[in-house]
Amino acid sequence: MSVIRYMCDRVAVMYRGRIVETGKTEDVTSAPQHAYTQALLSAIPNPDPRARRMQDRVRYQESAS
Repeated sequence: MSVIRYMCDRVAVMYRGRIVETGKTEDVTSAPQHAYTQALLSAIPNPDPRARRMQDRVRYQESAS
């Protein structure tokens, strides 16, 4: 994700072949609007064992349509 932040001005997040969120990279990665993007970003591991990041984990549950 840090490479995407460094290399890209804009980003699109896809889920099951459809774009679910798009925008400026900083906006999408710092304040994601779609639940899948939130879950995706929360899955990034934190190398610091003292940081309890698992508590902030978001699980994406697709709504029935």
